Amino acid sequence: MSEITEADLSELKKKVDDQSRFTRSLILICTLTIWAVQVYTLTEIFNSLPSAILLHDMANLEKIVYEWNVIESNAAKAKGSEPPASGAQSK
Repeated sequence: MSEITEADLSELKKKVDDQSRFTRSLILICTLTIWAVQVYTLTEIFNSLPSAILLHDMANLEKIVYEWNVIESNAAKAKGSEPPASGAQSK
């Protein structure tokens, strides 16, 4: 069995250091890429979310207005006064 010299050990140590530096750099790049994709995905979701909510609410707007008018007229009848005109807000 041959003897391991100090030069061989320092060369081996340099190779291990280079490989570990490369591995750390690769892990960092992959982690940052994954993080960037997640942030981009979240921003795209939040950018498209309000329009989806608005479209859903606008489709149900007639039902909401009808229910609002029914509640206003019931509240006015309970107080014994005239219900407010359609579309007018009472203060």
